[in-house]
Amino acid sequence: MRLWKKISIFLIYPLLMLAAGFLASIKLQDFFYPSREQPQIVQEETAAQEQGSLEAAELGGLIITCDTRFVVKSLDLADSSRTEEELPIPEQYIGMDREAFLSAMDSYETAPSLNDLNKGFLSLDVQRFSADEVVIQKNYESKKKCTEFLHPV
Repeated sequence: MRLWKKISIFLIYPLLMLAAGFLASIKLQDFFYPSREQPQIVQEETAAQEQGSLEAAELGGLIITCDTRFVVKSLDLADSSRTEEELPIPEQYIGMDREAFLSAMDSYETAPSLNDLNKGFLSLDVQRFSADEVVIQKNYESKKKCTEFLHPV
């Protein structure tokens, strides 16, 4: 019996610990490095994107790309002044179709940026939407700052 006890202490327990460590390392490797299964998912996603791009091409290509010109016209209603500037297209609009872009512009109109609010932002209109050019018009009503002082005579 003593012989079995010595064998089990020095041989069986270390082999069990080695096997448990090996199984734990396999499970942890799958948990920390899930990229082994990732290429299959990526291939499926790229195939779906290619199909989506083919569908967009069939629709006439009405999707914003990085080559789309983004023109912002500003109209000040107080003094009827107009400015037009071409800006780089914001990254969040790339890949949007007309409906998605219009909903994004509606949400922008409800919560404009702080710079636009300081300028007196009133409304926003999408004048033109195509794959080549997107033109929006922002309407402002600026508040004139008083630069002259009235002096009592």
